[in-house]
Amino acid sequence: MLAGREDLLQHDQEGKQQFNDCMDKLSALLSTEEGHRLYGETKTSYGEYRAIIDHEIELRRADKVKDAVDLEFNPQPSKFELACGRRLKT
Repeated sequence: MLAGREDLLQHDQEGKQQFNDCMDKLSALLSTEEGHRLYGETKTSYGEYRAIIDHEIELRRADKVKDAVDLEFNPQPSKFELACGRRLKT
């Protein structure tokens, strides 16, 4: 993400599409309340993660490399990390 090469971002775009395709397929298979709950949490967590990554990409494109690096390697846990950690423990 931080390399500044647009051609490398093609993999990111492909990954986003694959995730969305898989989530669409998975949603058709859900039959329990727990499955629906976990599906919703996964989509929410991924949305939070994507917001962080997309912001890093925007910063890099705007030549704000230091800000992008700071966001990537911030020693404070992000909302995404906190949410994932909390969900993994339950």
